Amino acid sequence: MAYMIDPKQIKIIHTAISKLDLSDDEYRDILLGHFKASSCTDLTYIQASNLIDYFKTLGFKIPRRKKYTKGTSALQDHYPLRRDMPPNVFVLPTRDQLKMIDALAGQITWKFEDGFQRWMKKFYKIDRITKDWEASTVIEGLKKLLEHQQPCEAKK
Repeated sequence: MAYMIDPKQIKIIHTAISKLDLSDDEYRDILLGHFKASSCTDLTYIQASNLIDYFKTLGFKIPRRKKYTKGTSALQDHYPLRRDMPPNVFVLPTRDQLKMIDALAGQITWKFEDGFQRWMKKFYKIDRITKDWEASTVIEGLKKLLEHQQPCEAKK
């Protein structure tokens, strides 16, 4: 028994069609010529895999997805900016960034005296801010936290 095409394969095929800039006629010709099918949904799992491999020979590359886990999304967003820098070099946070963090953290009502430190440790896995991209990430997080806290205070 042949397994039918997987929904993920359908997405990859449609992505390949748009990335390769294939017209509908060209795409249908490929399907008809290689697999005797009129639509990708008629393909088996193996045929779909072969079609994706064929698209790869035409220059298609499967886009990589970012892996989002707690504390790493900001890290991944800043890696492309560091391509031209050696791995042992990092940029310190600016004075303005640190002032902004202090101002935002001061506006938030923390349940504990060391609430800000606990929050950074829990959500960003850092004890203190040592790099510019960490500062940017913390600033954006504090803005969101403040946004969510203000509607609650307005109800009181």
